[in-house]
Amino acid sequence: MLSGRWVTQRDGVTSGDKHGTASRRYHARSVYAVLSVTDPKKPVRVYPLQDGEPINQSESGVDAHFDAQGSYLDVSTPRMYYLVKNTSFGSHLLALEPQGDFVLDSFTYGNNCQQDFEQK
Repeated sequence: MLSGRWVTQRDGVTSGDKHGTASRRYHARSVYAVLSVTDPKKPVRVYPLQDGEPINQSESGVDAHFDAQGSYLDVSTPRMYYLVKNTSFGSHLLALEPQGDFVLDSFTYGNNCQQDFEQK
């Protein structure tokens, strides 16, 4: 579900303001998303929320960083970003709150696959 201003394109959707949100219900253990920005020289900070709350360190993917607001991603190069690594399989609502224009191409989910990716 998209809220705010979004532009639909052939391969994804682009946020049109920094108050837009992309939300997705999922039933899985981990979540990945293919994300990019229109100008790779200007990264966009995206705050992921799980069930309305910032994702904590024990359930965040390897691409997460943390500040006073909670977990965030700095989206720059077009690639798959590892968003969520829950400790157990379950149903959740994931929301992405961008702080600028970014492109959401797709979501991918994992269950009992490899969870121990190398940390940056």
